[in-house]
Amino acid sequence: MINPLPTPETKSYKTYKWVVVILLWMICVLNYADRQAVFSIFTILEKTYGFNKKELGLIGSAFMIVYATLSPLAGMVGDRAPRKWIIIIGLYTWSLFTGLTTLCTKLWGFVFVRGAEGLGETFYFPASTSLMSDYHAKRTRSRALGIHHTGTYVGTIFGGILAGWLAQNYGWRTPFFVLGVVGICLGIVLTLCIREPKRDEAEHSEGTSAKELNPHIPIRQFIPELLKHKPALALVAVFFLANFVTLPFYAWLPTFISEKFHMSVAQSAFTGTFYLQGASSIGALIGGYVADRWRNKSQGGRIFTQAVGICGYAPFMFLLGWTPNYLTCILAMVALGVFKGLYDSNVWAAFYDVVPLSRRGTICGFANTLAWVGGSISVFLVGFIVDKKWLTMSQTLQSFPILNIVMALLLLYAGRQVVRRKGAWK
Repeated sequence: MINPLPTPETKSYKTYKWVVVILLWMICVLNYADRQAVFSIFTILEKTYGFNKKELGLIGSAFMIVYATLSPLAGMVGDRAPRKWIIIIGLYTWSLFTGLTTLCTKLWGFVFVRGAEGLGETFYFPASTSLMSDYHAKRTRSRALGIHHTGTYVGTIFGGILAGWLAQNYGWRTPFFVLGVVGICLGIVLTLCIREPKRDEAEHSEGTSAKELNPHIPIRQFIPELLKHKPALALVAVFFLANFVTLPFYAWLPTFISEKFHMSVAQSAFTGTFYLQGASSIGALIGGYVADRWRNKSQGGRIFTQAVGICGYAPFMFLLGWTPNYLTCILAMVALGVFKGLYDSNVWAAFYDVVPLSRRGTICGFANTLAWVGGSISVFLVGFIVDKKWLTMSQTLQSFPILNIVMALLLLYAGRQVVRRKGAWK
């Protein structure tokens, strides 16, 4: 007979709640590996099927458009349905369509499967972050979510390098078949090893349970609530701008590196993902630790940690687009990644500091929608501008960091509102 999975009353619970983080980290790695893989083969698709950069931008944006469109629904579902099964069904869905990428030969086919991947993946983050927050209360929440968020960087590295290497040596279809199979196997592991926690379980287990939860509401009622809540609204605006600024770098860096330094597909895939995403993993771990400590001293600690990250990576983003020197480019990616990790690791934990428990999934879904709309627009826009020869790729990427000033001011405003006790949801 299989032993039941640990509950707060069992001695192994303190260990198990970190096991949950590790298991979901593995799913997060795959989530981002599947997203990134196609960007590493853009140069192959360009040569094999004659796609221009505008069409490649459309392929890259298709996932983001579907992801953004369905995010409010995913958030509301995450607030109501068992999150374990949301994650598992989403995992099987996006893994299936990742595998089906191997059948594509036309532009519409690539656009379709990329969009369908977004259908599965959009349900993952609202459900997983909410689930982990019911295992980890305020004392460990930033660390748990920060560790989990490193999976986005590891997945981007893994997916980018794996796709580039397999595509160069075994054909571009191979990485998509491999990633699809891995996803099905991880789904089986997750089914057996994850227990759905009770809502507010972490606070109950630590004796710091929140007050009675507000009732669930539809999105049409949630938006007026959000518009009255200035700190949360500022965090949503920053998340939109952060994706608008950074997603073009994630999407176009392998192509940018390949063209600028005349590298092979495998080499540019490695360079365009490893240094930036690897450094972001370190930054996320630092950000989670610092934010938990800062939050214990000030209610705005997590938001102020994000502001430090936003201010820190702007100059290195400019330097990355500007420099003609390969070593300087690498150093810029590393520094950019560390500061970006400070911001990223606290995105959801900062929201959870100002939004009621019953609105966690909804705020994740709504914020994801706006953020990925911003990302999809900017990824397509870069390809369009470069194709029209209005700006070079370098000049286009250099222009984005100006928005970091706006983001930093919004975060400082939100943090001050929270510190002055004006951050309560009404």
